[in-house]
Amino acid sequence: MTQHPLKTWRKDKGFTQDEAATQLGVSRWTINQIELRKYAPHWKLCKRLSEATGVALHEFNSDIFPAPEMVPVNQSTPSVAAVGEGDGAHG
Repeated sequence: MTQHPLKTWRKDKGFTQDEAATQLGVSRWTINQIELRKYAPHWKLCKRLSEATGVALHEFNSDIFPAPEMVPVNQSTPSVAAVGEGDGAHG
């Protein structure tokens, strides 16, 4: 399996997991679990991490944001605004 793009971003910046966590406003555990592909963040965190790092949304949670090549031709990837509408999420 290839290295998670978040880890690539972190290494390019010269950050430890602790430093990346501080920069991104999350815990070191969150960084670790995303890099190991064991944690798929909720859509708001995906959006925030994507904006801060330049890593594509689908790299953080492909269940919410499918990779562009996985979207059927007659369907588009949901917008961040559309994801979570009516799902009872707060904040």
